[in-house]
Amino acid sequence: MEINLLDDSQLALLRQLTADASSVVVTVHKSPDGDAIGSMLAWAQYLQALGKEVTCVIPDAAPDFLMWLPGSQTLLRYDKHPDRAKEAFDKADLVCCLDFNDLSRTGDMADVIAQSKAPRLLIDHHVGPTVEAALSVSHPAMSSTSELVFRLLWQLGAYDEMTLQMAQCIYCGMMTDTGAFTYNSNAPAVYLIISHLLEKGVDKDRVYNRVYHNYSPQAIKFRSYVIFKKLRVLPASHAAYYTVTRDEMRRFQFVRGDLEGVVNIPQKIKTQTLHLAARGHREGPGHTRQPPFGQWVSLPQDGGGVLQRRRPRRRGRRTPGVLHRGSRAGGPPSHHGLQGAAAMTPRGPGSWSVGQSLMSKVAKNGRRLMVEQTICYNFAVRYY
Repeated sequence: MEINLLDDSQLALLRQLTADASSVVVTVHKSPDGDAIGSMLAWAQYLQALGKEVTCVIPDAAPDFLMWLPGSQTLLRYDKHPDRAKEAFDKADLVCCLDFNDLSRTGDMADVIAQSKAPRLLIDHHVGPTVEAALSVSHPAMSSTSELVFRLLWQLGAYDEMTLQMAQCIYCGMMTDTGAFTYNSNAPAVYLIISHLLEKGVDKDRVYNRVYHNYSPQAIKFRSYVIFKKLRVLPASHAAYYTVTRDEMRRFQFVRGDLEGVVNIPQKIKTQTLHLAARGHREGPGHTRQPPFGQWVSLPQDGGGVLQRRRPRRRGRRTPGVLHRGSRAGGPPSHHGLQGAAAMTPRGPGSWSVGQSLMSKVAKNGRRLMVEQTICYNFAVRYY
């Protein structure tokens, strides 16, 4: 079974990029998930084994349930230490961009990355990459960026030297980006890779427990509250939505990761095809972004969509998206609110996240859902 990804010229370029660099920055997207953190730490440990000085920079906080991963204590948060992060980018001979397809997904850090003079290496599994890179390893068909990292290490001949710590990070990334291998994980190669990781000593049950059985009592109560009190089901539209306000987050002492996976729970409802989730979030010290209300999310009859330009088909279906951005009265497209198509990126089959625009109430209107009050920040759309 073929695991290698690169042709001979690409492999030579990858070897050259890593050989020529002495100081490397590895970075990922805003609100990093298990795949982002897992792939980052595994790739960083490989580079460190080559004798490189490596700095792992994340735009903001990672979920608490990932902070047991080997190397997680070395992560440098841009939102907490922007000067140190900028210094690392200025010093870098190579910037490795993992698990994002557009610089906008790194939030306020995007300009710092763009201004770095170092060549970039892109390793990502999202559709439509726009990051300019000396080498782009982009494979949307893959389960995760962590899978890509394993394949690269395999092709580089680094498997024999792979440590248990690296294998744990890769396995965690693959597991979390596939819902513990319940979606986007039908390729036989996924399980061949898992078998190689197990050979390194990964205890898959322990990894699962540390990720999914790691909630505080308050988090369990919050998750139950969201499903019991906040979930709204629209049977005629085969849709459901929930919203969470900042006051509710404070009430349940919310920390990053407490609602991880809740967005997937409504898909257990029979005939369910769409789920929307909105969560209040501070955009900066002391304030929350509040774009104008009246934004529309349109649901095309065929499951397709247009995000400024038509996205490529994925496994025989057009990916979901925003068909119209504008005022409630049908005015010109807004440059606030939904922020633009570039902010939409896939997070698994049929799953999209829309940055910098949220809702606290959704109203049914034919096959359109309207954002009536935008007081939140993170907006997840899942269309099955």
